[in-house]
Amino acid sequence: TYQKPLIDYYGHAKLSFHAIKMAFQSTLAGSYNVDLVYGPEDKIEPVIMHLGNETEVNLLVTIKKLDGDVIEQKKYKNIRLNEGRTSTVLDGFRPRIQEGYFVLHYQIMENR
Repeated sequence: TYQKPLIDYYGHAKLSFHAIKMAFQSTLAGSYNVDLVYGPEDKIEPVIMHLGNETEVNLLVTIKKLDGDVIEQKKYKNIRLNEGRTSTVLDGFRPRIQEGYFVLHYQIMENR
């Protein structure tokens, strides 16, 4: 066998390129619950995984429809991330959405 490249023959990045690029960030946010389906009583609990120096960040969680329309946003401010390899679970929130398919977008921003 051979190792498949992360870029195709035409110079386009494959999905694995983007997955590896994302995974090797020093700070990464996502859902603490790994389920893909949320029920009406479930909360979205963000988690921030961090590797590096102590820092302070803000997190914006955006819920979008598949066409990109924003349904709801939740902003977490002044989140202290300790030095080293840490994970910080934030308070969960129950979104005001109905049945359907949605995208959760987590954006970490420097606290300035």
